[in-house]
Amino acid sequence: MKIKINNLKMRNEILLKELTKRYPQLSSIEDNIRMAAECLITCYKEGLKVLVCGNGGSCSDSDHIVGELMKGFENKRPVNNNLKMKLLELGGDRGSLLSEKLQQGLPAISLTAHSALIFAVANDTDADLIFAQQVVGYGNTGDVLIGISSSGNSQNVVDACITAKAKGMIVLV
Repeated sequence: MKIKINNLKMRNEILLKELTKRYPQLSSIEDNIRMAAECLITCYKEGLKVLVCGNGGSCSDSDHIVGELMKGFENKRPVNNNLKMKLLELGGDRGSLLSEKLQQGLPAISLTAHSALIFAVANDTDADLIFAQQVVGYGNTGDVLIGISSSGNSQNVVDACITAKAKGMIVLV
């Protein structure tokens, strides 16, 4: 049985304790996890977005993270009433279906998913710049960049992080 908790901070602490109980090896980075969660929550409360990048398996992780943010994860996130009413007004029966099935996404972009852009940058500029170029185009002050590199040495992820910091973004690695 799930207990509904209205206080977000309390709910997050309970989830963090459950996580570290299930995966004790994460206990040593509990403060880092808390800080990352607070950065993401603040980002979304301020109406900003998250950019995610990584290579190889981390590329797939980037896409997966964005997929979970852009639709409901554990709980359905219905569209707001204003959008629901406009969908009904403009779409008739189809608008009704859209208003019931669509979910409010948390704005997120996977920088690994735009193959034409990635290859244009790699071909015309430098393959190490494929994520940094997108950060220049998509990133704004206060947005969050999640850079995933299992080695910590992926130059294109490092360059994206440098560029994000230069733009005043929050960087989570």
